[in-house]
Amino acid sequence: MKITDLLQIEVKKFVFLVIIYILYPAMDIVAALQLATSVDRLIEGNVLSFINYLIIATFFWTISVFFRNYANIKEQIFLQLLSKRLRTLSVGRVCDDLNNNEGIVDFSKYINMMTTDILLIEKSLGSLLKFFSIISTIIFVTLALIKFHYIIFIVATILGIVMIKIPKLFEDRIKKTTDDVSFANESLQRNITIWLKGSKVLKHFRAENMLYNISEKYSDLIKKAKVEQTKCITKSNFIVSIMNIFSQIIILVITGILSYEGKVSIGSIISVVSISGQLFNSLDEFGESYAEAISSNFLLKKYSLMEKANPKDKIILRESIKLKNLSYNYGNEQIKFPDIIFNAGGKYIISGKSGVGKTTLLNIIFGSLENYKGDIFWDDIDYKDLNLDKGISYISQDPYMFLGTIKDNIILNKEYDKNLFNEIIKISRLHDVIESLPLK
Repeated sequence: MKITDLLQIEVKKFVFLVIIYILYPAMDIVAALQLATSVDRLIEGNVLSFINYLIIATFFWTISVFFRNYANIKEQIFLQLLSKRLRTLSVGRVCDDLNNNEGIVDFSKYINMMTTDILLIEKSLGSLLKFFSIISTIIFVTLALIKFHYIIFIVATILGIVMIKIPKLFEDRIKKTTDDVSFANESLQRNITIWLKGSKVLKHFRAENMLYNISEKYSDLIKKAKVEQTKCITKSNFIVSIMNIFSQIIILVITGILSYEGKVSIGSIISVVSISGQLFNSLDEFGESYAEAISSNFLLKKYSLMEKANPKDKIILRESIKLKNLSYNYGNEQIKFPDIIFNAGGKYIISGKSGVGKTTLLNIIFGSLENYKGDIFWDDIDYKDLNLDKGISYISQDPYMFLGTIKDNIILNKEYDKNLFNEIIKISRLHDVIESLPLK
């Protein structure tokens, strides 16, 4: 996925935000021009005209402040909508891995995609929107400078081009350091998750200090990656900031000379200094925003724009499940199963010694093991031609309590009969437990 693909998800909101980010810099420039005119009128002794132009300038500045704050709220709404979509895409990737890798999934990778990476992408997208404001300021300021004198315009344009070119020199390095930060966070989450799962073993061996060692090791890795990223961005920003100061001094000197020669008014000095300040400050911010905006392109490669699969119609067993010449290989070891028929509505117990293949058989029937030999038929339909996602549920021998309500853990987001659910609660003697809880 590229950043353009992501923006197309909420393209209308994006365009609306861009318009707002273009408008408020324009209001600032119009206000600055009115201020210049008001100063000229004051010098001429026309106090009433001075007040009128000052009121107009204040009006446009007020409008600019309103748009700027309104944009902040709309931007956050926009970013959270995109973040929600990215998390949905991440869940889709998890489900694909569960189906394709026999349930073996690197969950730390996806946790990182749903947390740290999305925070970085949000920051990057915020910088992209700010980028439009900066470009808008540059364009309107440039047009305004033409009004004062063409020499001011030419010098400002040359200095501006130099400032824009500087961040591009650091582009590849910024992408590399962003990749390193993401990898370091992912490594921390993966290793901490693995070691925490074995925390009881560590406790039994009085080796809890291993958790401290892992935390310190990967915290140092994150520190190194983030420091390098900050150094790279700071170098670019430092050079641009120095160029900013240098450029504003040059414009001030040139405008002063032109005013001394009578080619521009004294009021123009105030406006040119104010407007050129906006120009070069925007170009200063351009470097930082550009660096942050491009950093998300690498992260977005982890996500896929694959649409969430529509659930298949529920398949219902009407006659039987038949096993014929079924076997499964674990390396060089082969497990053979007898030909069995499970009739619809029947209740069966599968018994046998440990290791004979009871769990393997259930996993094959459930659909989590696909590379079996032989045939399985669902109402005389070959198993490999069916989508079992809506056909079979399986309660494994490894229970797990999810963070949620008792009801959530029982129904797991499936349709259910309320009366049957309440009956099961009573049969399993959970009713009294639920009634004793503070939040039912």
